Amino acid sequence: MRNLGPIYKVKKADAERAEAELAELTIKNNARITDLEKQLASSELEKGSTIGNLVQTKLDGPAARMEALDRLTATSPAMWWAHIFIIILFLMIEATPILVKLMSKKGPYDSLLHTVEHEFICKEVESVATISAETKGRTAALRGSEQNYVVRKLDAELS
Repeated sequence: MRNLGPIYKVKKADAERAEAELAELTIKNNARITDLEKQLASSELEKGSTIGNLVQTKLDGPAARMEALDRLTATSPAMWWAHIFIIILFLMIEATPILVKLMSKKGPYDSLLHTVEHEFICKEVESVATISAETKGRTAALRGSEQNYVVRKLDAELS
């Protein structure tokens, strides 16, 4: 090689120094990469064994659905609000007939219902009185103390 000037020597020295730094850095990084790969392999092995130990069961009952809804509402505010609005909607749907009945005036159905209920009560009272009179009539042939006992029991039950 002829005419190797001072610039060549400086550049050659810089290149040799850069190669030495690269070799040193490569050795250092290779050791670190090997260590990280070992950690990753052990983590993967641990994850695989943990997943292998899990027992999968079919969760489709109401309790599982409630648990899933709880997990969803705990992690997502939007799901929480949707859950609350659905609850409010169902409460409103269930309470609407009661509120309408409380706010409405007394109508023909209410009058008819009251009449039928009163008729039922009257027939019940009449039936009880008739049976009591029949029983008193049948016990008239008994001695005085037995007859008084029956009359007192029936009168006590009527009052």
